[in-house]
Amino acid sequence: EEENLTFWSAGCSTGQELFSIAMVADQLCAGLEQAPEWHGIGTDISFHAVNQSQLARYPESALQSVPAGFRARYFYGLESGDWQLADRIRERCHFFTSNLLHVESAPFSHFNIIFCQNVLIYFEHETQLWIIDQLVERLQPGGLLVLGAGEDVRWNNPVMRRQSWPGVCAYKKAEA
Repeated sequence: EEENLTFWSAGCSTGQELFSIAMVADQLCAGLEQAPEWHGIGTDISFHAVNQSQLARYPESALQSVPAGFRARYFYGLESGDWQLADRIRERCHFFTSNLLHVESAPFSHFNIIFCQNVLIYFEHETQLWIIDQLVERLQPGGLLVLGAGEDVRWNNPVMRRQSWPGVCAYKKAEA
């Protein structure tokens, strides 16, 4: 059975997080003899943000923190002065309008990694805990849940183990 690498950016805003993950996945997989197929999804409640994500076009200022090697490999300049993300990354990233309050009815699951950063702050504590538990349901065994560094919401789930990585709030799901 062929292994795939799947990741979800929940609260993706205008796509930078998902595209950053995708560029790293592409670079890592390019160096492997039997590379997994990878793809990512991004969801956001804002129609405008999702539309911007789908364009994958950014002003110079938005690329300031993109390492030079990644910029050279994955972006090309446009006459307008904006930068366009390479099609080989765009075609593996899909964006949807979605509200985390309805995550239980989301049609996607079985992710290796879910990123949910700087989103939970908009919800009451009990709702945050419920959302995180719903995200865990959508992770594969051995999958990783990454929350915003400041969003440790005193949450506990028996199938999840906190990872001790400096500056990262991440939990790994127990293997089946």
